[in-house]
Amino acid sequence: MAANSSSDESCMAPKDFHISTSTDSGSRLSPNRQRCPLCRRFRKTFYCKDCIHSGLFYSSRFRATESYIDKQKALLELEDSKKTFEQKCLKLLENKLKCDMLHSKIRQARDRNRNLKVAVEEKKQMKTTNTARLVELKEKNEKRNKSLPKYNLKVQELEDFISVKREKVETFKETHKQKQEDSKKIVRLRIQQLFKFIFPISVVVKPATPTIETKSSRDATVSALIEASRTTFVRDRWEYADYNGDINYCIAGPTLPASGNYSAYNTWGRK
Repeated sequence: MAANSSSDESCMAPKDFHISTSTDSGSRLSPNRQRCPLCRRFRKTFYCKDCIHSGLFYSSRFRATESYIDKQKALLELEDSKKTFEQKCLKLLENKLKCDMLHSKIRQARDRNRNLKVAVEEKKQMKTTNTARLVELKEKNEKRNKSLPKYNLKVQELEDFISVKREKVETFKETHKQKQEDSKKIVRLRIQQLFKFIFPISVVVKPATPTIETKSSRDATVSALIEASRTTFVRDRWEYADYNGDINYCIAGPTLPASGNYSAYNTWGRK
C-alpha cells in the first residue's frame, strides 16, 4: 500500500489515498484489515476524501475531541500570537537597548565629568602655585629695580677706579722702563770704572825669539800672514789666538793667557 502524502509534521492533509485491493501484504487478524495511511496501523474503517480534504478526521491512536481542522486553527492562532509576542518583545528589547545605550552614555558622561573635575582641580592648584611664584618674582623684581641705580653708581665708580689704575700702571711702566735704562747706563759706567781703576786689564807680550820671520818682519806680506795665522773665527767674529803663548792678559797682578789656559792663575791663587 503506497500513499502519495506528506509527512505527519506537515499542516496540510493528504488529498489522495491509493489503497491496494490485494491482501498480499498480510493482515494480522482479519483479511479485511488494512494499514492506515496516516498512522500506518491496521484499521477496518477509513475517512473519505471529502473528510480528509476538509480536515474532519481524528487521530486513530486515541479518542480526541478536536479534529484536524480545529488543531490547525489553534496552530495558526498560536503562530499569530507568537508573532505578536515576538513583536512586543522586540519593542521591549529595543527599548531595553536604548535604555542600555543611554545608561552607557550617562556613565561615559559621568566619567568625563569626573576627569574634567580632576583636571580643573589640578589647574586650580597650578594656578595657585604660579600665582604665588608670580607674586614672589614681582617682589624680587621690585627690590632689584630699587637697587638698580645703586649698582649703576657702583659700576660707574668701578670704571673710574679702573681708568685711574690703568693710567697709574702706564705711568709706572714708563717710569720702570726709564729706570731700567738708567740702571743699564749706571751698570755700564761702573763696569768701565771697575776695569779702568780697580781691575785694569792690560796685554802683556813676551819677547819673541829671533827667527827668520822676525828678521824679515819688515815685509808687509809676511807680517799679514803671521797675523792671519794668529786669528780664528769664533762665534761669528774673528778672534786673535795666541797658540805660542806670546800674548797674555794681566788683571791686577798675574797675567792670563789669551789661549784660555789659566793654570798659572790657579797656581797663583793657591799661593
